[in-house]
Amino acid sequence: MKNYLKGLFAFAIMIFPMMVNAQSITVGTPSYNANDNVVEAKGTPIVIKEKEDGNTYVTWKGENKEESIAIGEATLVVGGYYNPCTDNDSEKCSIDLTSASITMESGYAHRIIGGNLITSNYDHYSAISSGDITITVNGGSVGAIFGLTTGTTSLPSSYYPNIRNYYTAGDIVVNLNNTEVGFVISTSSYTYVKSFQVNVNHSTLTNEEYALSMGS
Repeated sequence: MKNYLKGLFAFAIMIFPMMVNAQSITVGTPSYNANDNVVEAKGTPIVIKEKEDGNTYVTWKGENKEESIAIGEATLVVGGYYNPCTDNDSEKCSIDLTSASITMESGYAHRIIGGNLITSNYDHYSAISSGDITITVNGGSVGAIFGLTTGTTSLPSSYYPNIRNYYTAGDIVVNLNNTEVGFVISTSSYTYVKSFQVNVNHSTLTNEEYALSMGS
């Protein structure tokens, strides 16, 4: 009996680090990163609109009232997370969102990025999933829309073979209604999406560019 209990205890010690060294990140409250000028919605549905003061805001439903963050001419608006796990080498992070939703009614947005935006420390993540993404622009103007992107960085080549299970999104739908957009890109290289669709209604793409890369 003692040997059995000793073996069971040793097994528990062996698997315990596996449990504590995994952090699953799901929906959170939107926030602003002042260092990089990024608003991250963290999977919470957001609305971009111009208010009475002439400024454009990212808004969402708080517990008791509408919450908002002002955005400037160079602000990135991200539907998912922006580099949430960068400081802990011992703990892997898994971003697991079921969806991301961005609706724009008025004002100006420099860049809208539908999913998670991870630009560094890829070894800190076991998976980066944005779920289904919907971006609907009903007014105002946007410099560019990206369904899913790694920004200006590239994933290390070692991640490519498993990309369908690593940096992913589900169905991405972009609806453009009565608006002006510089260009629309589905994904950056070496990310994976299930499908991508753009619906254009009385809108102008000033660069008329669709880069429909679906990853590798």
